[in-house]
Amino acid sequence: MASFTVDCLPENPPCYPPYSRGAKQSIRYTGNIVTAVKRFQQRHGLNPDGSIGKGTIAAINVPLSQRIVQIELAMEDYAGYLNLALARS
Repeated sequence: MASFTVDCLPENPPCYPPYSRGAKQSIRYTGNIVTAVKRFQQRHGLNPDGSIGKGTIAAINVPLSQRIVQIELAMEDYAGYLNLALARS
């Protein structure tokens, strides 16, 4: 079974248990967490390796307002596709 270690730095919260200011700590995760991370990475166009690196952290930290815009644009694209498909039939 795969397992990974995440380095927790003060500029990359939250990490548990709480870290001392400026101290570097690691958290080891396995099993279902690795599977969930891989699924998240795949859905967001990242390399689904299960490791929480800079790209994964950036994808996790996308603000809700930006996610809403992404969803709205995807819905508009899909509606346009459906209209085009219906017009051809």
